Amino acid sequence: MNREYFIRGRKVTVDQMTDVLAVKLKTTEVPREEMVQRLGETLTPSRSEDETSLNISDQEYQAFSQAGWAFIRPSAQLAQAEQMQAATEETTYIGRVFRHPNGHIMIGTNRLTVKLQPEMSDMEVQSALASADLEVMHELKFAPHLYQVKVVADKDPLDVSFELHQNSRFVYAEPEMIRHLPQRFVPTDPDYNQQWQWHNDGSNGGTVGADIHAENAWNFTRGAGVRVAVIDNGMDVTHQDLAPAIVGGGYFQEDGMG
Repeated sequence: MNREYFIRGRKVTVDQMTDVLAVKLKTTEVPREEMVQRLGETLTPSRSEDETSLNISDQEYQAFSQAGWAFIRPSAQLAQAEQMQAATEETTYIGRVFRHPNGHIMIGTNRLTVKLQPEMSDMEVQSALASADLEVMHELKFAPHLYQVKVVADKDPLDVSFELHQNSRFVYAEPEMIRHLPQRFVPTDPDYNQQWQWHNDGSNGGTVGADIHAENAWNFTRGAGVRVAVIDNGMDVTHQDLAPAIVGGGYFQEDGMG
């Protein structure tokens, strides 16, 4: 079943797998297999059309499994619990399963990230959130009127997200999905590990995370076709890391006009 939502104004269409649920299992002394059997029929990774298989790669399946998730074809009792967004004796969370157009699996949550218009007062913001039946979980401080919110139990988070996209008081309302992020791009530069500004792991007295987080961006773009202007006091245009990429240059000098 196709579902739609918006990410930064761009419509995304995903396939909701209506006969599959993802469950986050509690950590107990009961064997994992026994817990899953109580909830329904467990699904295994496969590229076949077998009823007990899930079209997912082994790597992606193992990543979810190691994080405590299991994919199942649910029993009637579990399906009813999901409708109420309620945990069970065996689970801490039950999530719907979606397939992104790129083929990867995503697990839905009842959370959204919402941003409201910056000119609104705090009172207007709180009124808008209450009117939309959104429970504030966290105020995200790195932008004005930005919140992580929870959708009330009797509403579908994707429907709410879509409706709020049409609401002029909201800049955006994006659903939070749980997904597996594969190994990130790392440059082949032999000196990369010495360049702490890209990934600061705390070596040599550094501070973990005190970097520009470039590795996250490189998974989406690495600058192909982008020209960058560098305005500085000076740089070595013959440097081996710079010279092949320089496409122009110039300088200013004092001319009596300051």
